[in-house]
Amino acid sequence: MTGLTDVHLDCDACFSFKIKATIAAQTLEVTSNCFKVACDDCYTSVLEYTNDNNYAEFYYCDGYPVNKARLYLHLFNPKSIEDKAVYRKSNGVIRQTRSLITKEYLAETEFFPEHIHDKIAVALAHDYITINSNNYIGGISKSGEYDIDWIDKMCLAPAKFKALATPFAIRNNNCAECGQVVLNPVCGEISDLIGGSFSNGSTWRVELTGVAYGVPLATGTTQFIEIQVQDPVAGWVLVGTIECDSFGTITNTNPFVITPIDNSNLSIPVKAINSCNQIEFIEVFQKP
Repeated sequence: MTGLTDVHLDCDACFSFKIKATIAAQTLEVTSNCFKVACDDCYTSVLEYTNDNNYAEFYYCDGYPVNKARLYLHLFNPKSIEDKAVYRKSNGVIRQTRSLITKEYLAETEFFPEHIHDKIAVALAHDYITINSNNYIGGISKSGEYDIDWIDKMCLAPAKFKALATPFAIRNNNCAECGQVVLNPVCGEISDLIGGSFSNGSTWRVELTGVAYGVPLATGTTQFIEIQVQDPVAGWVLVGTIECDSFGTITNTNPFVITPIDNSNLSIPVKAINSCNQIEFIEVFQKP
């Protein structure tokens, strides 16, 4: 932006932005709230969030901007949560039929006024949320209420909420026997994208090497899968098509390389669309 110069501010100093515009001979001025210079980021986190559709006066349908803010917010006390089902056989033996393990963090904010808590609650209600904190870097989804701990007659208060790490899911299903596999000779059901994030100096990328099937293809068959990424401006953009065999290995371009539109982004949402039945699978890859 023109007119901006480098200014040195001491730690804990506060500053504001003023925007002045003249429209149809009328001058408008807007002043931001006070920003505080934090030199110690020990208890701060960077929150990024975006949405599939327009929400809370943010306009996403004409593009997918990623909002970013550093807040006095930190995650702690990670724990594994297991949801399982068991049954007892007639001989008294207990057998587990299924199990799903997820990871949950407790999140806590600094003392904020009501309007800041309102903004954080809106950010946490978005479809895609990524956090960069000292304890965890990756996607999160708020679980339960955003609980503000108001103290009598005070206008500032901290808040707590539970954050589920996403994607994070360890599944075990014992309903089927080992040899019992349901095959789909036409379309495999995608349950995971196999690959990783790699850094090369100032740039980073995602390399896909295959997919995992929840319902596999018949042996010897292949299928085509469209790969899209979420552009902050253009939305979901097709970046290529991969061909996978019945084992989920990419057979035409391996690895399939995806580069972020902006290297400062902490994550890349990647969507895989099965070309024969249009079933979608979305996974968020984090910056290494």
